Amino acid sequence: DCLVAGDGEEAIFAACREGKVIDADGFKEGGKSPFYLTATQLEASAYPARHLIDLDSYNFKIDGVRASSIIAQLGCPFECGFCAGRNSPTLRQIRTRSSDAVIAEMVHMYQNFGIKGFMFYDDEQNLVNKEFIELLTKITAKQRELDVEWRLRGNVKAQLFNEEQAQAMYEAGYRKVLIGFESGSPR
Repeated sequence: DCLVAGDGEEAIFAACREGKVIDADGFKEGGKSPFYLTATQLEASAYPARHLIDLDSYNFKIDGVRASSIIAQLGCPFECGFCAGRNSPTLRQIRTRSSDAVIAEMVHMYQNFGIKGFMFYDDEQNLVNKEFIELLTKITAKQRELDVEWRLRGNVKAQLFNEEQAQAMYEAGYRKVLIGFESGSPR
């Protein structure tokens, strides 16, 4: 059994070594996990090994379209009460992938697995990624280039959600948007 503070892409190797003690320093204020991915490492990471799983048995759909998950960013600066990562400085560090890298993975999933639905497991897409509108515009353009319609789902921060984002999200294929709500009191 093992508890790791940090991102799983690097931590899995240490966690699998027998007798390895893994420091949980990343959960302390000012702490750094040795397994914390930088934005550069995230951008360079290989795609998940989807070919090793039975994607056909994965019964997840967005607006009736077969879908799978994708991650374009890690981290969120907020300390929302409903979030398990609110007390971890490591998890509040924002790391984003470029729009081109995200779209390349979407194209890979579409061309290799027939996936046309994408669930973005990113926190607050309309806040964390400063290039969110650029990403949406490029997703729309790529669909036109490929002559395909994708369906997307993801999270937004309600206070920052605006008409421009809503329009760009719809054009890119968003049909489901998730918004978390906090209570009016920090208690």
